[in-house]
Amino acid sequence: MKSGKPMRLKVPPGSTESRIEVGGGSMRYICAGQGPPLLLVHGLMGFSFSWSENIAELAKSYRVLAPDLLNLGHSSRGPYESNLRGLAAQLWKFLDAAGVDSAHLLGSSYGGGIVMAMAAEVPHRVLSLTLVSPAHPASERERWQLKLFNHWAGARLALLLYVLPMFCYRIALSRQYADAANALPGTIEEYSRALKVPGTIEHMLRVAKS
Repeated sequence: MKSGKPMRLKVPPGSTESRIEVGGGSMRYICAGQGPPLLLVHGLMGFSFSWSENIAELAKSYRVLAPDLLNLGHSSRGPYESNLRGLAAQLWKFLDAAGVDSAHLLGSSYGGGIVMAMAAEVPHRVLSLTLVSPAHPASERERWQLKLFNHWAGARLALLLYVLPMFCYRIALSRQYADAANALPGTIEEYSRALKVPGTIEHMLRVAKS
């Protein structure tokens, strides 16, 4: 990483880290700001940390809620839903537990697919819908990644993420930032730490199969 850059924090300044019981599991989330509720939904290999460089700015206008989906990030691992409709229901339960009736929804990558499902299921609770490079499984069934990880050999290969998380994230971040060195210090390490929690890769494989 380049020197002189601030460390990227798991809990951004001005934010609080909390937990809510959802569907028998403990869901960790970041909250910041005041105003209309804004739910941030991360992608499949991310967690609330994916939004850590955006939360402070968004919190100037919204009450930001950025959860780690169950089985990802630093939320509980267990036999929780892994299909799109189940994950959408999980987040509506999260908002119910947080005392939020309606919210603006913003989803990135697979999170974009989840917030679309949320809006399709309960449209009257959605104040707005913002999609950032959404990955919608209904239109992406021919992607090579889904074919690979639905094969037994691909599933075995995916388990290598437990032992090579920093290597894999360095490749991914090199694509996102053009050069992984452009990411703030701590970015790769924090993503890798969450990926190494037992049960994470198995959940991602179940999502791919769904």
